Amino acid sequence: MIRLWLALLVVVSAGSCKYQEIERETGYKGRARVNPWLAAERFAARQGHEVRSEVKWTAPGYEDAACFVPAEMLGNRVFAGQMKSWMADGGHLVLLVENAEAERNDWNQFDRELLFDDALYEFLDDAGMELVSGASGKFDEVTLAGETFKVRGRSSFTVKPNGREPAPFVHAPYGDGKISVLCDASLLRNRYIDRREHAGFFQALLDASDYEGTVLFLRGNNLSFFGMIKQHLWPVLVAFAACLAVWLWRGFARFGPIDAQAEPEALRGYAGHLEATGDFHWRLDRAASLLTPQRERLVEAAQRAALHAGRRDEDLFAFLSERTGLSRERVFTALAGGPGRTTEHLTQLAADLQQLDRHLSTKHRS
Repeated sequence: MIRLWLALLVVVSAGSCKYQEIERETGYKGRARVNPWLAAERFAARQGHEVRSEVKWTAPGYEDAACFVPAEMLGNRVFAGQMKSWMADGGHLVLLVENAEAERNDWNQFDRELLFDDALYEFLDDAGMELVSGASGKFDEVTLAGETFKVRGRSSFTVKPNGREPAPFVHAPYGDGKISVLCDASLLRNRYIDRREHAGFFQALLDASDYEGTVLFLRGNNLSFFGMIKQHLWPVLVAFAACLAVWLWRGFARFGPIDAQAEPEALRGYAGHLEATGDFHWRLDRAASLLTPQRERLVEAAQRAALHAGRRDEDLFAFLSERTGLSRERVFTALAGGPGRTTEHLTQLAADLQQLDRHLSTKHRS
């Protein structure tokens, strides 16, 4: 009875409980989760631009008109030099300073201290700019080509061009090309590109390029361990293999296993001697020298048989064909043909010669 009352009490208590559903955004799924510029790439493609996306450093080429690059990727002087050469030939670089990491989750806000290498500061100094940290933070507009766009950005960096005040976005010429430095890259990320006039600003960046070509997005410098081995280790392995081959060539008298000492051959019988003789003649002249004596003897016997039968002036091969039952062609091949072409052909010749010998012998003639 006590257990029954306890069960009823649990049921009543459970029925009186309330629950509340709370929805919480955790981010995108699929391709948008690993590519923060997917929406921008699709937007550019719909505008008629050819788009290319790379997950590791790829030097832009002649066919690329604009290139969007996280600032951290230019911490290498080699990469920076390749980018300078490309911009000098007419390329448009859009350098993304903060919030440009591909692995960043826009729903988990956290501030990561950015420490750039000297190569980036040297690169910007060559372009007549200076990257300054410690900015106030938020900004609500950017200006490009005389047009102002309403945005919602936040960055702890600003860019100071020579002779001008620092700003969160700077656009300037470089050689035959151009360079644009955007301190807050979240304006172009999947989650925020549809806010305010971010898409219009992105369109203006694309239109700022003087040349037509591919729009290249570099998402990071994720070179794997095996990728580094494939790229840098093979010259070392080739040199090591060459040195090893030279050392083996100098240190070894010969290659391969040492031949075993030949055992003295036992005395061969008549069958072995006959087999060796036949093999020698086969390799020498396809056994033609072995067939010649028997052919000559059979031809003489056939002529005597034809004379004895009163058919001396007739076709000798046709005469033998009637006597032996072989076709004239086989009789001709056996007595006047060439050597054996193959071992099977030689066996047939020997069989036909034996049959001719049986019919031309004195026993059968008598």
